[in-house]
Amino acid sequence: MTQLIRQLSGIIQNNGEADAAAAAFIKEAEKAAKERSDLNTPLTELSCTVFDLETTGFYPYKQDRILSIGAVKVSDGEVVDQTFYSCVYYDKPISPEIQTLTGLTEQDVINAPAEADVLTDFFRFIGNDILVAHHAAHEKGFMQDAMWRSFRATFQRRLLDTVFLTRLYEPLKQTVNLEDCCKHFNISTDGRHNALSDARMTGELWIQTSEALSKSGIHTLKDVYRLLAR
Repeated sequence: MTQLIRQLSGIIQNNGEADAAAAAFIKEAEKAAKERSDLNTPLTELSCTVFDLETTGFYPYKQDRILSIGAVKVSDGEVVDQTFYSCVYYDKPISPEIQTLTGLTEQDVINAPAEADVLTDFFRFIGNDILVAHHAAHEKGFMQDAMWRSFRATFQRRLLDTVFLTRLYEPLKQTVNLEDCCKHFNISTDGRHNALSDARMTGELWIQTSEALSKSGIHTLKDVYRLLAR
């Protein structure tokens, strides 16, 4: 019994050290990314990670949780061949509506890695990139919640919203639905509501809208923010 207690104590200590190391890594990555300044970089040349979350609902403050994270890399105006995808451990029932919408089952998430592990792997994938999402307030709220719960860290990464760009692009000025925005540019919406598929769609939308705005004289994030502030 004494030996067992010692072994368990070692496991707990090792897990605690691993958790502390992950938290330190996350905080350092956020600090480094916050120090970047990309306001004058052309939109078409920005290196960014475009991501999407599937969740149990819309409200993290009501205990809704992340079920999966999908992401792609965009560099020099192209979606490059680097992707990230993972389900996230969740041990409560998922509503039939969410299962139908996302295609995720309770079996998918009960066998998935823990939230802290997925976030750590995700931040390693991101590196020093800016983040991009469509209707980014959803992603931001869930990332803030998950970061604090997992690491007692704040979510400080610059998060750009493709809607920032569509608002400045006249043909899509009143359009916010991802499918409708993609349809305008003939971007495939196959696999909608899968986190990785949605990240790919959003990445293509970012590229196409950035190119369209550049042709109209809107070249940088500084230009975008200036025009949105009017």
